[in-house]
Amino acid sequence: MLTAKSNIAVIQSLTKTIKEIENAVKSQAKLRKEFQLLKTIPGIGDHRLVATKALGNKLARASYYIMRDQVAYDASKLFG
Repeated sequence: MLTAKSNIAVIQSLTKTIKEIENAVKSQAKLRKEFQLLKTIPGIGDHRLVATKALGNKLARASYYIMRDQVAYDASKLFG
């Protein structure tokens, strides 16, 4: 039972950290020049699919390294 409570606490902590990262990303993210063209292509620019996948991949990689290295989130490293 103690393990389950510990797991819940870890999940809640990670969820909070992910939300903080998402908010920082949303406030600082700008579409790079090479992706501007994608917005003009029918079927791609209409759906934000490519941008969403790219951002999700970047966040997943950042989350992995944060957890692996046991370091605090630093927005300057994500967008630096």
